[in-house]
Amino acid sequence: MNRTQLGNNNPYNQDNGVTWFDWPEEEDELVGFVRELIALRRAHPVFRRRRFLRALPGAEQAELHDGRTDVAWLTPSGRLMTDDDWDAPGRAMAIYLNGDAITEPDRRGRRIADDSFLLLVNTGSERTSFYLPGRPYQGPWEVVLDTARPSDRTAAAADEPVLMEPYSLCLLRQAPGDQAGGSSRPTRSSAVSSRSAACRARALRTSALSGNLPTAPVPTSPTIT
Repeated sequence: MNRTQLGNNNPYNQDNGVTWFDWPEEEDELVGFVRELIALRRAHPVFRRRRFLRALPGAEQAELHDGRTDVAWLTPSGRLMTDDDWDAPGRAMAIYLNGDAITEPDRRGRRIADDSFLLLVNTGSERTSFYLPGRPYQGPWEVVLDTARPSDRTAAAADEPVLMEPYSLCLLRQAPGDQAGGSSRPTRSSAVSSRSAACRARALRTSALSGNLPTAPVPTSPTIT
């Protein structure tokens, strides 16, 4: 992690600095960030789909006719991508993951429901403005992480449009309120104070070092309107 193999994609026979890991005695920021990502994935089954995404409505969406699919790809302008958009040279996109359209059941055959997320990705070398989508994929949204803000990943995002730094991504969670389809299902977690966030982060580090990662989601931030 956080190193280079100098272009060697198959260095299994390199017993030197190409493959050696320099594990620091003290936890660095990158290791802590990866732990947060692991905890986030374990807390939300929408990131652990066992079946292929089909861009089709889930069972409840088909009944409600709310127009949402299990996944949607959007342009930075907030509209659904077309075939022409896929062939365009743009280097930014947004992905909507619908937590209410998980088709696979849990181990006991029960329906799985989760929060919905919007992932903003900018792989280009210039800043890009993202406009948040309207119905049926509208917010409100709250920030879960932002790779351009290493010191405060749950800080409030800028007013729309969201200005994305080069080579960055931002993960937003659909917050309670006027959600698509009018769902009143509460979110899996709520915003916490900075002191509570610090305590949870400290507990996360301690659990990770002992080999026991918690399943609680990471702290959230104020809502984007």
